[in-house]
Amino acid sequence: MAKKKKRRLQAPSLSSLDKGIYCVLIVVFIILGIFLYPLLFNRFHESVFMDKRILSISSPGTIMVILGLIMGSGLAGLMYWLMHKKQPIFGKGTITYGPPQWKPVYPLFSKQFWSIAFKDKKRLAVVLIATILVVVILISVTTLGLQPRECLLDDGGILVYNCLGQNVATYNASDVVQVRLFTRRYHSRGRDSWGIEMAIRMRSGECFYFGTYDAWSYSADLPGHIAGMNHIKSCYDPNIVVLEGQDDLQKVINYRHLDQQQIDLLYELFDIGK
Repeated sequence: MAKKKKRRLQAPSLSSLDKGIYCVLIVVFIILGIFLYPLLFNRFHESVFMDKRILSISSPGTIMVILGLIMGSGLAGLMYWLMHKKQPIFGKGTITYGPPQWKPVYPLFSKQFWSIAFKDKKRLAVVLIATILVVVILISVTTLGLQPRECLLDDGGILVYNCLGQNVATYNASDVVQVRLFTRRYHSRGRDSWGIEMAIRMRSGECFYFGTYDAWSYSADLPGHIAGMNHIKSCYDPNIVVLEGQDDLQKVINYRHLDQQQIDLLYELFDIGK
């Protein structure tokens, strides 16, 4: 006589409230992944440039982009996985969860869930991942200084910070042995763009780059990165300044749609007309 197959226990269907919460959270976390970076960058920009000595910050958004993508996609994916696994949040009051009728899946806001979560490795891993992602969000929003960055000061010096926001190196204008100003073509997503870069090389061999796509302080005295570069250039001995790419300045002007004031500043930067 054939053995009767043992019926596999199933998880009960989610309540309308739980489904709605999951769907809302998925949308919220997707939006978070898209808009967290500009939100953090703007706040970071405001907080860092409170130091009036700082004129530019080189590549300050790298970690923010990574955090935004990881947190947004990670949390959205986690919510989808929990919904697919029919993990109840509040559950249905008409159902008695757990064996013998149902799988040992309990609402998040129940004593059974948390007592089992610390015994089941898979559930414990999910809880830890979700906790880590939420903690990372809170750290990112509240402690904006925790990321590496290179700050160009208005006297030609440079401050270097590590990923914990600690100042690990300080350079003065007297440490600079070469300043190279050059036009640069950027190629991204099948299209070209043009900008200006400044490479500052130190006596010890380190080289720091500040350019069009970095964050620059905007003030009445220094309206934009071209004016900022002109100011920094004046901080150094003219004999160590190297100018390259003057033939491509018109491409920069055309792509950036520079007005006459900006064009004059650009020509001054590259010593054209002197």
